[in-house]
Amino acid sequence: FVKATVKEVGRPPYDPKDMLKLYLYGMDKGILSSRKLEHECVTEVSTTDPDARLMKQGNNGVDVSYNVQAAVDSKHKLIAGVMVLNAPNDQGQLSKVAKSVKENLDLEEMTAIADKGYHDTKDLRECHQNGITTIVAVPDAQEPDEGIDFKKEDFTYDKPNDCYRCPVGQTLKFGSEDKKTGIRRYLNIRACKNCPQRARCTKGTRRVVTRHKFADSVEQNDLNFKNNYDIYKLRQLLCEHPFGTIKRGMGIRQFLTRGKDNVAAEAALIFLCYNLKRMRTIERNVDKNTLEHTKIFETCSYFYLFVLLIRRLVKHLITPKS
Repeated sequence: FVKATVKEVGRPPYDPKDMLKLYLYGMDKGILSSRKLEHECVTEVSTTDPDARLMKQGNNGVDVSYNVQAAVDSKHKLIAGVMVLNAPNDQGQLSKVAKSVKENLDLEEMTAIADKGYHDTKDLRECHQNGITTIVAVPDAQEPDEGIDFKKEDFTYDKPNDCYRCPVGQTLKFGSEDKKTGIRRYLNIRACKNCPQRARCTKGTRRVVTRHKFADSVEQNDLNFKNNYDIYKLRQLLCEHPFGTIKRGMGIRQFLTRGKDNVAAEAALIFLCYNLKRMRTIERNVDKNTLEHTKIFETCSYFYLFVLLIRRLVKHLITPKS
């Protein structure tokens, strides 16, 4: 770009470095139209914090935000892991946080509980491969087309023979697999052609049943969810309480810093404060057997106040003077 000649009149051009980043982003997301790229910039990229993204909020609105993932210990309600992302949804994030917690705490086995927003085939498989049992809520089943009586659940999968049995007893054999998505297709053209129940099964000439190549992990998770629903109901009590304490009890509702790395560091400080606050509560509910035990929690209390002081100092330094 050193040989580019910029005109003295008219709107100044964009920096080529920024344009290159934009087009690389478009290629990665499959957005090749310049108009769509412009719309993407308007709707998703913040001018004050380029790392932040436009995300849905709990009040059904949208705001420029970060996606903060936190893992909560079920025994003491302490934060066991924190991760700050700029991905607008939770799909694909469970294994990242769970593996980090399992490694940091040096656990042999672990159970992760999450809502249906985390129900992702590849993510569940990643958890299971790393010794993490998942209890993730199952999304609502997609309703079949109007007039179709036979749902996918009415087809029985035969794992040893890798085929499906349809409701009238015919066999749907493996046909093909999409290497990019991992979706496998099962069908039986001849059986469907002469089937008297075809109108109840499909609006086309044949019924195709799909199955992901990692569907075993999904089925194991869904069975865990069905058999452990009482455990799953604890999820909201565990994960919502820390965020409520931070927002209402500690008065922290937004980040003071900008940039993903800075926000991640600030989030770590915030959750450290929460853990220290939580440890003081735990200390009040146990017997003070030794003076040493009491001194440990007194030290935690002082450190908690010290971290809060640091955050208030940061707020003072970055707040513009009137």
